[in-house]
Amino acid sequence: MENTEIWANDRLGYRTAGEIFTRLITTIDQSKVLSTEAGFGRGKTFFRRNWAQQLVAAGETVVEIDAQLTDHTGDPIVTFVGALADALPHSETSQHQKTKVAVKKYGTIAVKGVMHAVFRSAADEVFEAVEDMAGEGTAGADVIANVGEQVSAAGGRMIAAQMLAERIRKKDIPEQIRALRDALVAGKPSKRVVILVDELDRCHPEYAIHLLEAMKLVFNEDGFVFCLFINDVYLENLAQHRFGKLEDGERYLDKFIDLRLRLPDSDAGLSEATRHFAQALHVAIPYGDDPAFSIDAAVDLAAKLAPQSGLALRQIKRLLERVDLVLRMYADHPIDPALLIYLAFHEARVRKNTKDWSAFLPRSGVGPRYGSNVLGLREDNAMLSLERNPEDKWRRANQIAVQQVPELTNLPRERYRLSEDRNFHVAKLVDILSAFYIPDHEAMLHAVRDLQGGRPN
Repeated sequence: MENTEIWANDRLGYRTAGEIFTRLITTIDQSKVLSTEAGFGRGKTFFRRNWAQQLVAAGETVVEIDAQLTDHTGDPIVTFVGALADALPHSETSQHQKTKVAVKKYGTIAVKGVMHAVFRSAADEVFEAVEDMAGEGTAGADVIANVGEQVSAAGGRMIAAQMLAERIRKKDIPEQIRALRDALVAGKPSKRVVILVDELDRCHPEYAIHLLEAMKLVFNEDGFVFCLFINDVYLENLAQHRFGKLEDGERYLDKFIDLRLRLPDSDAGLSEATRHFAQALHVAIPYGDDPAFSIDAAVDLAAKLAPQSGLALRQIKRLLERVDLVLRMYADHPIDPALLIYLAFHEARVRKNTKDWSAFLPRSGVGPRYGSNVLGLREDNAMLSLERNPEDKWRRANQIAVQQVPELTNLPRERYRLSEDRNFHVAKLVDILSAFYIPDHEAMLHAVRDLQGGRPN
């Protein structure tokens, strides 16, 4: 498959990163751990899925793991070995079945003992003393008998379990891992197995830490390249909470990751992705006939607001889904889709101290007091001051309305039961609209939000 086809739906500009990362992988012969880092909702999973296809097209053996889906196993060793076994070609029937049995056998023991041995349990000092006494092939029970009467039966069982776990970690599991690797790359030009681990930062904290440690300590075998897709800030904070703050300049992830890479995080990419998702919107009854009330105008506005908002792409998708629900549920109402977009972004934005957003959509300022505060009209549509020529006041108000919000001065008046009199002041029309224009759109957005359980974007 050609790269152009693989990355056909790339709106974030990730194709170039995929090509560069692929060239990097082809230079790695030893065991390595790489991270591909980006914030939450920045398209890491999209990149992983497409990059996996690109790696396969380049002749690599790829195993994908969604860590969040394996969190329930409680043991990362079982997760990794099981994923490798599942990736075996089905033609390798005997090897596949043999591996399945091994995973079941070692997995049961690993859950109870291996993780304690790998991650240094409280019995380490006792175990190390016993291990020194154990010769090659010496049975655990014989060694325990030589420790002395001071060791209780319970302690003996603990030591036996610990020794068995350590033997599995040092000998049995590495042998099984090497056998799996050889079976996976048999007949292929590349002898690497590239393991892509996604959603690690959505796992239970303890499982995430154990997975990092197992990956580095147990799978330190040539021919394996791990690529983690992570929010590095989240995992660093998680590790600090678990192990305490490190010295200045030190990072916990550096203990387990050999090379840290970042996905491009450009405003242009976020805008393009937002534009792509917003194009699926549809308005049944536009607020007016002016192009300003079209979906195209709403799409352009969404693309401009996305990088200003500080929202992640996942949050923006949810925001647009809410707008879509409003357009569907209120299809019998005249709706300004650009205003809905503006209000939704304005409510959800993370960066509160940005410049005045009204410049992106001037009519977003046509609130209930627009006529009084901007056009110079009283709330009863009388002139603010009694001048000798009231028409001068109306003329000036009309000029302001036409200059600021021309699209609102040319609405189909029958749609809003407004006067058809050509001499009817457009300033008065805008003043009448201002009482319900924004409040109606806010009410529709809030009603849908409540139906969604008040869930924030």
